[in-house]
Amino acid sequence: MVLPPYRQISQPAGQLPDYQRPGAPSLSEDLQAKFPYLPNWQRNFDFVLLMDAGGAPDLEHFLPGRLHLAQATDMTALFRITPP
Repeated sequence: MVLPPYRQISQPAGQLPDYQRPGAPSLSEDLQAKFPYLPNWQRNFDFVLLMDAGGAPDLEHFLPGRLHLAQATDMTALFRITPP
């Protein structure tokens, strides 16, 4: 069971969003409903874990000013979130 205050930004297990999505300036209502944790992600989380990171180009400069690469392998990359 997901308890408050995390219930508001949780979702049942499902498909992960496109890794470029958090950088989008605005999200459609459909995407907000599908991924309720994306709006205000910089305030709600401390880290982002990117799966299949080996296919992403230039992780050192991914969303500069918003994310700082902490560690990366071909499978995953862990980013520290810079608060807004």
